[in-house]
Parts: sequence; C-alpha cells; structure tokens
Amino acid sequence: MFHKINSMDNVFTQSATDNDDYKISHPVKYEHDNNILLFPNTTFEDIKYTDCNDTIMGHCISDVSIDECISKCSESESCSAGYYVKTPSSRICVPIESGKIPKANPVYKLRRQSIYPEFDNSDVTTFIDTRQFPFPPDEANAIFYLDVMQMIDKQTDHSLGKLNQDIPIATFDTVIGSNIQLISPDFTNTIAGRFAHVKYRDRVFLRIPGTNFILSRKGDIFEWEEYSILTGRESDSFQLINISDENNRDSLSYGDTFYLRYGSISNCGITNNKLYSFNNRPFENLERDNISTRFIFSPRMLAYYCDNGDCKSVGLDKTDTDGFQARYKGNHVFVNPGCHNLCNIDDLQSTIHKQRWTNHKSIPIWLWIVIFVPVGIIVLLFLLLYFLWFRR
Repeated sequence: MFHKINSMDNVFTQSATDNDDYKISHPVKYEHDNNILLFPNTTFEDIKYTDCNDTIMGHCISDVSIDECISKCSESESCSAGYYVKTPSSRICVPIESGKIPKANPVYKLRRQSIYPEFDNSDVTTFIDTRQFPFPPDEANAIFYLDVMQMIDKQTDHSLGKLNQDIPIATFDTVIGSNIQLISPDFTNTIAGRFAHVKYRDRVFLRIPGTNFILSRKGDIFEWEEYSILTGRESDSFQLINISDENNRDSLSYGDTFYLRYGSISNCGITNNKLYSFNNRPFENLERDNISTRFIFSPRMLAYYCDNGDCKSVGLDKTDTDGFQARYKGNHVFVNPGCHNLCNIDDLQSTIHKQRWTNHKSIPIWLWIVIFVPVGIIVLLFLLLYFLWFRR
C-alpha cells in the first residue's frame, strides 16, 4: 500500500502557493510518437486507483524497457496513459486501462513522485496520449463533479439556500445562498471521480459540501435531508436538461442555462421562493403559469493563471469565459493550483517540441575523454608519419 506524505487536494480554496506537489516536471515529447507526452519524476494522485489491478492486462509488466511499456499501451485500444517505474532492482510497466480512469483527464491528477516515500529511490515517468487527454487542458470554465458552486434562479438571480445556516433551508430568497456540489451515484469513490465533466442528463445528487445534506423531495417540495451519499437513493437524483436554444454541447459550463428534472418525469420549478416538482408537466407549461424553471450554476472556487512567471489564484467567477475556456487579464486560466508548472515556460508548444525523450542515458564526460583522447593521439601520429614519408 502506498502512503502519501501530503494528501491535500482541496482545489476549491487552495492558493497557488499552498502545495509544491503540483509543481510537476515539464513534459517531454516522446521521440517515437509526437502525440505522447512524458512527465519525468511524476506520478498520479490516488495511485491506488491506477495501480496494477487497473492495467489493460489486470497486472503490471516487469523487466521491460520504457519503449516497450509505451508500445504496450499504444497497441491497445483501451489505453491512453500509464507510468513506468525504474527502481535499483526492477523495471515496472503500468499501462492503465482507460475505463479505469473515471471519465476524467488524468493530467489533473499528475503530482511529483515525492508524494510517495516508496518512490524515494526510484524514477517514475508518466506518459499520456494527448489525442485522448489534451495537455494543458483548456477547460477551466467546465463544470466538474465535486466543484463548489451555487444554483441560481435565472429569473430572479436568487440562489438556493442561505449562507451559514446551521440548519439548511432550501429556498430561493437571497442573492448569495448555500454552496453545493454535484455528485454522481455512479462514483463509488467520489474523489476518484473528481474532474469528470458533468453532462446533460447525468444522474446527480445535490449536496452541501462537507455535510451529508442532500436535496430530496418531501411531497411536492424539496428540502435538505441528511444521509450518507454512499447509501443515497438514486430516486433522489436530478437530471440537468439542456435548453436547445442555448447550446449544443454534451457537457455543462458555468453560465449555461438548464432545466432541472427530478427522477424521470418530475420537472422542477420555483414558486413562492420554493422549489417544487411537477409530474408530467412540460417546462413550457410551467413557464406559462409564471413558474420559474431556468437555472444556472455560478462557481465558488479559485482558478489559477500565470503572471510574470508565477502561478497566482483568482476567483473563477472573476474570469472572462467562453464556453469551457476561461481567461484572466488575457492569460490562460487553469484548474490546477500549480498551473501545471507552466508559468516559467514562455512558449509551451515550442518548448515541448524542442525537447525529445530518448531512452538512453547521457555518456559521462570522462568516458568521452577516454574514447577520444587516444583516438586523437593515433590520428596525430598517423598525420605526422604521413608528412614525414612524403618529405623523403
């Protein structure tokens, strides 16, 4: 079992300088395939979800080269990422099956290998196929599971709940309400599902962060009910319904307008500042009755951007957004608290292009001397003899 030295992964409020674990090595383009990036001395956070049991064969491969390891992954239709561990006595290949990565880009989980003391005398190289998992991801405004946000009634700009209430109240009568999270019933481990996109018509629970309060129906009205998410009833899940005239994307971003459905047939709407369910009533009919049915999510998290070589934080709600993308003062905005350690790279693509990974160790200077000094002496002697011969 691997044990992390520091397991802090609070991307909701974490400043850009809180944790050095995010300062991963700069990626290197693999010499045999330009689509694959290698991250030296880098591993995955929560490695127990990407260990030998999660490989394309169901076990790790021993005593192979890194080239052979990457080939094993590339030859499989179900592998786009993995890592290679070189210890003083062994070589371990871990090509991860894509289905074991819960619908999320694994680059968000890249950390320095030093988070695991078991790797102290080893070299860990993580490889990722950027055709499947782009790097760096440009989707800071996308809505991910476990994001902290508020749900806003688009008609009134009122938010669900009341801030700092000891007993949560599920009403829409204040501009700043309670923070919530979206959690999928499909994720048996919610942390492993972090950074998976929230898609339209996904089944989701609405939870107050750090609590067991889940929004549930009591009769026709919704209230916060306290019970464990692991035993949560899927019947208490919601669906987020795309409004066709807004966008044609599969996944949500902050600012998108959506309808809310409870279960399969109960459409939701607000009347008298409370959220109700209406069985078998189309949203259009509810709106004709002056029932508010359109919602948006507003982020309550930090985002990160590069400024003069430093990674700095800013509220995501303060950024300029366009679909999944976000910018701040013209700078690329990241979800990663360390900005993927890219702030000291002037031109990322140019830098990656110039660096090439080779599976050969550099030859020490003393060995070059041993090889070339004798060769140089022999060449000089030959030239001297040649010169003397022709002078005779």
